[in-house]
Amino acid sequence: MKKVVAVVLIIVAVLMSGMFVWGFIDSQNKENAVEEKIDEKVDQNTQQQPAEEEVAIDEKTISTTELSKHNKSSDCWVAIRGNVYDVTSYLDEHPGGADLILTYCGKDATSAYNNKGGEGRHSSNADALLSEYRLGKLN
Repeated sequence: MKKVVAVVLIIVAVLMSGMFVWGFIDSQNKENAVEEKIDEKVDQNTQQQPAEEEVAIDEKTISTTELSKHNKSSDCWVAIRGNVYDVTSYLDEHPGGADLILTYCGKDATSAYNNKGGEGRHSSNADALLSEYRLGKLN
């Protein structure tokens, strides 16, 4: 009887270890997929980046009044470091969840972005990805 119990315990331990390892690998794969997607968008953005003089000539300015009108999940603009971004299409892709951004729709989110909700600074990849959603300068 003791041998049966020992064998059952070993089988349970092996199964639980396997489930733990599989869960860890799965979470790493998801994290890597998000990073790859960000890198891919950064690469695309870098290739499509207009010359600096083109940006300066075609610079659109957006008032705080206009920004404040875009304050819902179906139309979410945020201001960060003096620039305005339409992040509506990015909400569901945000690794921290849409709710972290939704709080700032129609508002200046510089402080939240700069300290990543108290967790530190966003990566340079995040900065590059953000530039893809830029609409213009905040006036």
